[in-house]
Amino acid sequence: MRTITLAMLVCFLATAAASGVDTLWVRKLDLGSDEAGVGIDSRGDAIAVAGYAWPSSTIDWLVAKLNQSGNVIWTRTYDSELQDFAYDACVDSDGAVLVAGFAQNLGSADPNILRPRGPDQVRQTLSRPQSLYALTAKYGSGGDLEWLRSDSNCLAIGIAADSAGNSYVSGTYLTDMDLDLWLVKFSPVGETVWTRTFDFAPAEIGYRIALDDSGNIAACAYVGDFTTFDILVLKLTPDGDTVWTRVYDRAANDAPCGLAIDRNGSIVVTATTSKDTTTSDALVLKYDSSGVLVWDEVFDYDVDDGLTGAACDSAGDIYVAGYTGADDLYDCLTMKLDSAGTLLWTATYGGPDTDAASDVACDTDGNPIITGFVVDPVTFGSDLLVAKYSPFTGVTESPRSGPASVAARSILTAAPDFILSVPCPGRYEIRLCDLAGRTRQQLHHGLLNEGAHRFSLAVQPSGHYFVRVAAPDGGVSCQKLVLVK
Repeated sequence: MRTITLAMLVCFLATAAASGVDTLWVRKLDLGSDEAGVGIDSRGDAIAVAGYAWPSSTIDWLVAKLNQSGNVIWTRTYDSELQDFAYDACVDSDGAVLVAGFAQNLGSADPNILRPRGPDQVRQTLSRPQSLYALTAKYGSGGDLEWLRSDSNCLAIGIAADSAGNSYVSGTYLTDMDLDLWLVKFSPVGETVWTRTFDFAPAEIGYRIALDDSGNIAACAYVGDFTTFDILVLKLTPDGDTVWTRVYDRAANDAPCGLAIDRNGSIVVTATTSKDTTTSDALVLKYDSSGVLVWDEVFDYDVDDGLTGAACDSAGDIYVAGYTGADDLYDCLTMKLDSAGTLLWTATYGGPDTDAASDVACDTDGNPIITGFVVDPVTFGSDLLVAKYSPFTGVTESPRSGPASVAARSILTAAPDFILSVPCPGRYEIRLCDLAGRTRQQLHHGLLNEGAHRFSLAVQPSGHYFVRVAAPDGGVSCQKLVLVK
């Protein structure tokens, strides 16, 4: 069975060449201190963001819930009197927000721990005397804290939830100076179901985690000897049994941070790769569900580029987020790739000082949402950033009053169709165009009566398109369309 999903925005095709990625909204959260977003998730009408607030000499963890219009529903902070970081968040099927992070007693606040850690940084941090606790929490949909648990000698970095309300956490378990990848499953009330540790080298530092439609688990981690690091990717069953592990080595240091799973069970990993300590590039990997490396792509925009977040939409396209710049002056970087790794668009956001994106998620319409931080160039204070983009390029939004509109419905047929409603009788020219405005298929040229008309896209592959309609009065409109087979 094949489905057509239609995104309802009417646009003028004549403006296509002049415009780039549409920014739907931007929110900056300022609680009166320094704030930053680190992890983000989107489900239904809810967006959950995990990060930190730095009101004094110690850092507090910060959790925010927003709706899809960018309005803040609630914020919560937690202070253990140590340095507290909320590193990732997810929304479960009931609208509750699950959060993973950690607390440690560094001598002074170290916000750089929110950025990808190089081998030297990791070694220096862990060599300091400290208490270290993984923190996992659940907030109800209204923001009430339902449970909070701590696990000593652990870092919790990534979190995901299944349909039954169980949560899965990835991070690091510390014994003396040995670091092991740490994975744990918690019940809906925060009880430990199972725990797994992995020891392949002197150091494994776990980052993001995700679940596929069958409940299988994917996670990524640094793996190395404190001199160099490679990328470790692994897949487990819902019971915690290992399906496969893979190690990727491109340069002296490859640091994975972001991970997502697409509709086919393929695993996308984002990373920062560097041959030395002077420059870095952005790296994206894709493995199929069996662990075969499908492709790897490197992106080099400036002296320093890095990717720390990943998300996949329902059409199989990929969004990645991170930073780009030089001399510690960065901008937020967001990119869209198709399933083959081809770059579709790039967007940057930021001012004259340091700004960075840390994670990305997609809403139900496929709009990418990033979080991170922006720095005020006058006060040098940072605010938590949440921004939503349109997934499309090449058009600008106009009022919903074009000469024709595509009905917001899905047609389930063996040969996919869509319904076009025209407001008045007359001669219409209807084309299917790609994102660059090139005609892919002539759908109709001639008379149409008022009302609904069916057109077939059976010969077209899955992807993003425009339906271009030239009306009898000379007006031209363009409707965004996502075709999923």
